[in-house]
This record gives sequence, C-alpha cells and structure tokens, in this order.
Amino acid sequence: GGAGVASFNMNPEDIRNLMKQPWVMTSSDGSTGHPRKFASYPRKYEVYVRDERLLTMAEFVHKSSGMVADTFNLCDRGYLKEGYSADLSVVDLENYRAKADFQNPETLSTGIETLVVNGMVVIDKGTYTGARAGQPLDRGKCE
Repeated sequence: GGAGVASFNMNPEDIRNLMKQPWVMTSSDGSTGHPRKFASYPRKYEVYVRDERLLTMAEFVHKSSGMVADTFNLCDRGYLKEGYSADLSVVDLENYRAKADFQNPETLSTGIETLVVNGMVVIDKGTYTGARAGQPLDRGKCE
C-alpha cells in the first residue's frame, strides 16, 4: 500500500571514516520519499567540506564529477576539457544548502546560480529556464 521505512542505523563516525577514503564518491540512489534524492550533494558539501572540513573543495568536486564519470565510463563527462560535454554548475557557496528532509523530501536545495547541461543553460540566476537538456548516457569504452 505504498508504505516506506527510513532506517537510522549508520554510525556517524563510520560515515566520516568512509567519506575520507579515496575510492568513495558522491552519489544518490534517488529513492522516492528520501531527502537524498534532492539533497545528497549540498548536504555532503555542508557537513563534510564546510562544517567538519573532512574533505577539501577539490576532493568534493572530484568525488562529485570526474570520479563518477570515470567509474561509470562516461567518457566525455566529469571534467572541463575540450571536446567534453559542457556540464557545469556555478554555486554560491554561502547559500548552497540542502533543504529536503524526511517530512519534505522533494524540497529543492539552494545556491545553484547557473547550471549548464550538454551546453544548454538549465538554471540561470537561480531559476529553472525550462530547458530539458538531459539525455540517456551510454557507458562507453574510454580511450
């Protein structure tokens, strides 16, 4: 009948230790009803970069972009390089905040000033432009 369960059994110290490992990347399972779907990346920034200083900004960016692209063989993604798809976000770090919680899991985060997907501006001055630039991605065989 549409029931859901949230389990709070992860030890915060274990999460901190995992977060520092070089092989751990940022991701979200995107489960409906869970704030991870809308808040994984800003929450990771807020807690582990800004507040606890467990990760540097460079580590956060790499674990949220290049490392993900490398892991899933997304050959023209994850890096700012000539010939790569133009995926870019401009973030106002003072206002970059996760707003989703378990009571309101689909509340949008704040602080994204500009978002470019496949070379198309999707968010401009913090406002969705209506562009639908996403596309299915194939795992390639990277050179």
